[in-house]
Amino acid sequence: MNPKKVTKHHVVHQAKTELEMHGHHFSEHVSDAYFAGKIGCFFYKWHILKSLRDEDLPEYLRGLFAGKHIYVKGAKKGLVDYNGIIYKENDQFFDYKKQTRKTETIISEVANGS
Repeated sequence: MNPKKVTKHHVVHQAKTELEMHGHHFSEHVSDAYFAGKIGCFFYKWHILKSLRDEDLPEYLRGLFAGKHIYVKGAKKGLVDYNGIIYKENDQFFDYKKQTRKTETIISEVANGS
């Protein structure tokens, strides 16, 4: 199906189908959480546990996790745009094991607006 034509109804229906819950009330928030958890599980198995290879991921998830675009025309020719989650550590994904700042410091920085 064309991703531009997917609506909440389609997402809820697919979640109900995968969970075999047709005939039950299922809110769009529950279906969103289901798919977020499902994609998060794929990411965890692929990036953290290394139990999934790149070839094991569907093309869409491979692009979502480690996508990059190389420009072939125009002024940006040859430049690489890294748009996968693994390239946006401080934006969409954060590895808390690498966190070195104390919580108290972060709270004071937020309170002071710095």
